[in-house]
Amino acid sequence: GTSVEIRTRTGDQLLQQIRYFDKTGNQKTAAEYAKLAGFLKGPSDTTVVVGPGWSAWSQQYRQPGELASSPSLRRFMQLQARLKSDGGQNVPTLHGIAVEMATPVVQRLQAEVFPTAVTAGVLDTFSVFVQPDFLERPTNVRSPGFDEVRVRAEPGLDLQLVDVALGTEAEFMDDAPVQRFARDGDGRFVDADGAELSVQAAGDSLWLGLPNTVTGASADALEPVYYRSVLPGDEVPTGLDRQVLTFTSYNLLPEAERGAVRYFQQSADGSLSEVDQTTYEGLAATEQGPVRYFRTVVGLGDQVPFDASGDSLDQSGYSRLGGQQGWVVGRGRLLRVRFASRVFQQGTKLSVQVRQSAPETPWQAADGADVTGLSPSQSLAIGARGAQQAIADIVLSPNPFTPNGDGINEAIEIEFALYRVQAQRPLTIGIYTLSGQRVRQIEGIVTGGEQRFSWDGKDAGGQVVAPGLYLCQIEVAADAESFGGQTQTCVIAVAY
Repeated sequence: GTSVEIRTRTGDQLLQQIRYFDKTGNQKTAAEYAKLAGFLKGPSDTTVVVGPGWSAWSQQYRQPGELASSPSLRRFMQLQARLKSDGGQNVPTLHGIAVEMATPVVQRLQAEVFPTAVTAGVLDTFSVFVQPDFLERPTNVRSPGFDEVRVRAEPGLDLQLVDVALGTEAEFMDDAPVQRFARDGDGRFVDADGAELSVQAAGDSLWLGLPNTVTGASADALEPVYYRSVLPGDEVPTGLDRQVLTFTSYNLLPEAERGAVRYFQQSADGSLSEVDQTTYEGLAATEQGPVRYFRTVVGLGDQVPFDASGDSLDQSGYSRLGGQQGWVVGRGRLLRVRFASRVFQQGTKLSVQVRQSAPETPWQAADGADVTGLSPSQSLAIGARGAQQAIADIVLSPNPFTPNGDGINEAIEIEFALYRVQAQRPLTIGIYTLSGQRVRQIEGIVTGGEQRFSWDGKDAGGQVVAPGLYLCQIEVAADAESFGGQTQTCVIAVAY
């Protein structure tokens, strides 16, 4: 048989590799080629290859129509197709690959959660801050915005929505977000004008439908970010992650990418003028301005929000860039989603996604990052601490119960919490007589969190057991064998 394996990877930068040849076909370096007389120069061959910062190859796609698993919101995608044969007479043939592209609803999406460490199994309130950025220029690919948000937990949590609000950092600090949806007396989530937030809570997720599309804030509220397009050989004050270079990050760059180190003197009015290193070191501390580290651009497609001197671009500076004008990115207000829940696992992670409902777009996922000074968090991970037992918080209800066929209290609910059970594990609940004879065994595959099982008072043969006291033994394997409380026993009373 034959098969085709298809994978993808994505990135923002491409590199040009140019090979030079003389008239006789011998390859030359760029310097040698430049020195050749015109009649001795041959052709040059330009190959475009992936640059720095690209993702790894994805897992193999199994079915047509699958969503691309490589990181989205990147400028370029590369596809890899492997045609495989078992060595027989059949030869695999690939006629084409089609990739459907959707306009991103946001240019960038980042989120964080706080608190990031809580007491295991104790109800706590969490704030998820979501920072959306929207592409405003070029206008032909302008971000349309979103009106749906989905928050999910893995492993699953029971997420109980508290409220949803939109505002800048300053507005939140003044406790005056521009819009806040809170629960009213009828259980609906509405803002001050009566507009309703649609809420669907399904197990481990919250699905929120906003009454209006979220787009970039006005320039009066949040100034847009202006970008400069740069070419190989240009110098920029940021790394590939678009974070400003420091002494440490500059020295971690490959030597070929280390650009200039520039020193600035600060005047009394706050203005800066560039000086050499010797002059800078002789300045008084009050006159020493910033030291800026620059990276030499080696890839195609890079954009930075700084001018050639390393100053942040404003609208005036952007207008003077001419052909180097890049993106204009509108900052969106922070979206804060508060919910209450109990966390049972050390490695609990949240995912935050947004989309437009009409026309329906694919979900776009947020990256965990430091998005606001309103909390010290930098991620979407939550840790649970303080759990002493793998099985705890056991509740039996009703106890005693009466499985006598009258329709009242016919079964007992066995509820408990599991801690430090990250992967799926087998769990058994054994029902025993006081002499140790097992009359019923209930089994399940579980992960950490709140659990609920029931027993109808019948033995393994389907017969109702005799009235009396029975032992209920719950047993599970925790992630660490040394962790205590992996077996717990309690007493159940049957009466009728």
